[in-house]
Amino acid sequence: MSVPSRPGPIRVGHVLTSLSEGGLERFALTLASSLPKDGFEVRIYALLRKNPWLGAFRERGIPVTIIGAENRPGLRSWPVNALALLRLAWHLRRDRIEVIHAPDFYPAAMARLASVLARVPGRVHTLHSVYDWYSPSVFRVQRLLGFFTDAVTAVSMPVLEYSRNREHQPDSKYRLIHNGADEQRFRPDLQARRRERVRLGWKEDDHVVGAVGARSPRKGHPLLAEGIAPLMKRDPKLRLAILGAASDRYPDTRSEVERIAISYGVLDRVHFLEPRDDVENFFAAIDVHCMPSEVEGLSFAAIEGILSGCVSVFSDLAAFRELVDHGTTGYLFERNDPTSLRQMLVQALAIPHWDKQFSVRSRSAAIERFGQSRMVDLYASLYQEILVGKGRLRPDPERKPLLVDARV
Repeated sequence: MSVPSRPGPIRVGHVLTSLSEGGLERFALTLASSLPKDGFEVRIYALLRKNPWLGAFRERGIPVTIIGAENRPGLRSWPVNALALLRLAWHLRRDRIEVIHAPDFYPAAMARLASVLARVPGRVHTLHSVYDWYSPSVFRVQRLLGFFTDAVTAVSMPVLEYSRNREHQPDSKYRLIHNGADEQRFRPDLQARRRERVRLGWKEDDHVVGAVGARSPRKGHPLLAEGIAPLMKRDPKLRLAILGAASDRYPDTRSEVERIAISYGVLDRVHFLEPRDDVENFFAAIDVHCMPSEVEGLSFAAIEGILSGCVSVFSDLAAFRELVDHGTTGYLFERNDPTSLRQMLVQALAIPHWDKQFSVRSRSAAIERFGQSRMVDLYASLYQEILVGKGRLRPDPERKPLLVDARV
């Protein structure tokens, strides 16, 4: 039987808990902004009422609908979420969404249930981390929701394997699609480096180790302080800059970082910067990008730092081992070990800023596997593949197939 043609672009709906400046939101913003406008129409559905990063989406002309749910435990939130579920389903139906796409647990659960009520034909669930803090009941729910899921995408192989072992979805549903960053936006920029250092009061010959991420325990900033503070005490030109906001869900680690810095007498060279839209200028200004995370899926910031020409020093998590070839394109230290971190910082700081050979090698490797255009192409192909399988889209013989690592 022939597949009926359908006019107009594919209508995709991304469901997020809220619009705060973080990896999940940047992922949705990237796809919504970068998918070809003649082939895709993307809408965003924010479940919570508080959305501090709403302007970033609306500035790019991306429609956003605020649902008004509550993401908190307890029976008292059930009536609110039940109404929000019906409201989300109504909007999906009204907007004629054809593929629903959501990350994590709460937004993905709400999205898939609402999509069943709204008769949305395609459903994609993206996993951004290993979620080792979820309770067993969450994985049981995920397993049930898998019956209403067409594809489960993972941003790294460790994330995929963790889900496979805990949720036991059929192998045919899994796709490995790495996060990708814009190689044109994130690149070595000497003019931006000079301009930003003047603005921040840093000298040209200062050595700056930067960290990008929320100030939460999982990002490991106190460990970074323990590792770098003795080096800062010996080297008056060494600085630490942490760019990120306090987390709504976890304790703010700023006071602990400050306590460590005070004990070594280097607090005046520890800088806390708020998140910013022009993060590429921050990367241009620093020399070493350090991510001492305890848990990661595959951070956008990690890729962006490499593309910007920074020397990377990451904890030896499996996801970072996918990204960095130790000693060749960056450095990995033993997780939770400040001495190992300090040793890797010494090696990274010994590389002259934007050493051409090192920078070109690490940047080229990152573009090949973690470029933004590659990620966008894979999701575009996946959306089309799902709708072709549902009989909602005619197969296109000229459409490029999914890249090798997209199907596991």
